[in-house]
Parts: sequence; structure tokens; C-alpha cells
Amino acid sequence: MRTQPQKRDLSLYGGKDPRDLPIYSLDEAAHIVRLPSATLRGWTNEPTSHNEVLSKRRIASAILLPDSSEGLLSFINVIEAHVLKAVRQSLGAQVPKLRAAIAALRKDFATPHPLAALNLYGEGAGVLVKLALYLNASDDAQHALQKIARVYLARIEWEEYRPMRLYPFLSEPRIEGDVAEHPRLVSVNPFVSFGRPTVAGTNIHTEAIADLFFAGESIDELAREYELDSSFIEAAVRFEGSRLAGKAAA
Repeated sequence: MRTQPQKRDLSLYGGKDPRDLPIYSLDEAAHIVRLPSATLRGWTNEPTSHNEVLSKRRIASAILLPDSSEGLLSFINVIEAHVLKAVRQSLGAQVPKLRAAIAALRKDFATPHPLAALNLYGEGAGVLVKLALYLNASDDAQHALQKIARVYLARIEWEEYRPMRLYPFLSEPRIEGDVAEHPRLVSVNPFVSFGRPTVAGTNIHTEAIADLFFAGESIDELAREYELDSSFIEAAVRFEGSRLAGKAAA
């Protein structure tokens, strides 16, 4: 969905577009797009130790982090990871080939983030067509990519050809299923709550709701407290559940 541009006060973000600012840790970004952190680390070439830093910097990344980000990802990077997940799901490309293909797309479209620009999806999803060609994908794989990408791209709202809002999946999507199976109940918007995941249409953090639920409050109690339909409370708990379970285990 494409929305009309709005005039916004950027003073809170130092005059910069918050979509480009490094605000998510690797684990936070991986959680939003439902990826293993190790997978996302491979796409960003973020080193796992000091000894890897020099060699990693010499390798082009599938996802380019903001300058001086110290390993943090931007909202634009989260969108790229969201789309790349669809690419891997359909084409199964190995990371080195994926890096090379994305590097070629950057040159072709003269942008560091070719998978995060709406205008590049026009004319038969041009950027995806080129990506599939660079990866030597079969006709069947290209068809699968277009089908899966449509489901993933439908989770993004755009403004002036740039992503404005992401509605993360609460579980792995059924590509053959109905769109209604994936309601937009959780939202990530860099202009709302500094990009933290919130209940869609509000500035209520999903983490806050989930913390209260796992502390013992019921879905019905939380729905009354926040004056929300119980489906939004359930979505927040479901979205945050795996992350909070992991924290508890640690």
C-alpha cells in the first residue's frame, strides 16, 4: 500500500530521516523479520569476533548497514531482510551468490538498497526479475519468487517510493493461504515509538503487553486495560512470545 507523503518534524532525529538511522540490534531486527540471528549476521557480514573485522570488511554485504552504525541496523535494513527472506524461501540462493547478485543490483539501479525502493518493483517487479537472472534461477523458481514476494511486499506500506511501515508476520506465512490469515495487528514504523514494534494503529509497545501477560495478567484483563480488542493483545503476545521465552531460558 502506498500512502501520501506527510511533512514531518525531524528534529527528534537530528534532522535525519529515521528510516536511515541505526536503531536495531541484530537480534532485534532478526526477531522482527522472524529470522535466525546467525542468518541475518551472514547477510550483513557483521563479524562475530574482533579477528573477523578486517576480512569481513573486504566482502560486499547483501545488506549494507548505515555508516558508523556499530553493528546496528536501520529500518531500511529491516525491510531488506524481510524481502531477502522471501528470496531465500523461493530461490534458496547461497549467501556468496546472494551478495554478488545484490552488488550487481546496486550498480544497475544506482542505489545502495535496491530491495527497499517501491519504484523498482514496477514493470513486472523489475528488481526481482534481475535478481533471479543474476542467481540463474529456473522458470519455476522465478515464478515462485514472484508469488512469495507478493505476500511479503503486501506487508509493507510505502511513502514516496520508500518504505514507511512494516506489518511483521506473527508466524511463517502460508503462501497458498488467504491474505486474511495474516492480519495486520503488529506494526513497525520508525516514526512511531522510535521504531519499536507496537500494536497496529497505536503507540503501545508489544513488549509491554507481552511482559504483563507473562507476569500473570490474562488476555481479557489486558484488553480492558488497554481498551483494545483481544485479537490485538493475542497478537502482541504471540509476536513477542518466542523472544521472551528465549530471554527467560537465558
